[in-house]
Amino acid sequence: TVMAGWNQLTAGANKLNEGMIQVSDGTNTVKTGWGPLADGVHRVDGGLGAIKDGSKELAAGLSGGAGKLSNIHADQPNIDMFAAPVQLSGKAIHAFPKYRYANAPYILSLALFVGVLVMACLFDLQKPAITEISAFRWYANKLGTMAAFAAAQALIASIFASFYLKSTFTNGIMLVLFSIFVSLTFLAIVFFLVVLAGNIGRFIAFVFLVLQLSTTGSSLPVQMLPENLERMSHFLPLTHSINGFKSIITLNNHDLFWSSVSVLGAFLLVFTLLSLTAIWFKARRTSQQAHVEA
Repeated sequence: TVMAGWNQLTAGANKLNEGMIQVSDGTNTVKTGWGPLADGVHRVDGGLGAIKDGSKELAAGLSGGAGKLSNIHADQPNIDMFAAPVQLSGKAIHAFPKYRYANAPYILSLALFVGVLVMACLFDLQKPAITEISAFRWYANKLGTMAAFAAAQALIASIFASFYLKSTFTNGIMLVLFSIFVSLTFLAIVFFLVVLAGNIGRFIAFVFLVLQLSTTGSSLPVQMLPENLERMSHFLPLTHSINGFKSIITLNNHDLFWSSVSVLGAFLLVFTLLSLTAIWFKARRTSQQAHVEA
């Protein structure tokens, strides 16, 4: 019994020793974590002090601002100044009263080109194989008739536009003359395509017009187009027609006007020469066929 009790006492002493070891380990752990905790408490305490100081400064600033504002007797100009502290100043360049003044150059150019296309569809430009007159005279008669219609449509459109836009007498005369010039230029282009390729030429002329609709900027400046389209627009007659009408109607820019006239004049000359060349080849081929048949 004494031995059994001694064994129990020994086992209890061992358990007590193990417990003391665990308590010692826990104490060390607490000691290790206590340092960071104490540092955090000090930081929080410092932050609270800074917040307290900042609150005092804010309160002092608001009190000072309220005192200054109480001495200001705001009237409507002060209120307007606070509502819109920045005033923008601008100057309109080449201002026009209504949007139709900006859209008229594009509409006029488009109408003249479409009118020429309609004429090209109505007139038969395929010379008969047997005629009493030469090919040059036959095509010259056709071109002269179409040119008269082209000038007539330009005259009607420009006179209507002059009254609609309330142009001055000088600008009205310039508008009429330039419209006739533009219409004849478009006629030279379409006439060459139709003489050269017949119905295919009419289709090409229509596609050429559609191409220009998206590459001339319409009523907007060509500078707003993508870079590639802007470069392409300089080689299209509709662009220079629009620029010429703009210079007359809204810009009153003589340099731009004469620049447009010179480019359109080049188109007129080149396509007239091309038309004569195409007529010469057709006449020569017709003569050769007639000689072979004879």
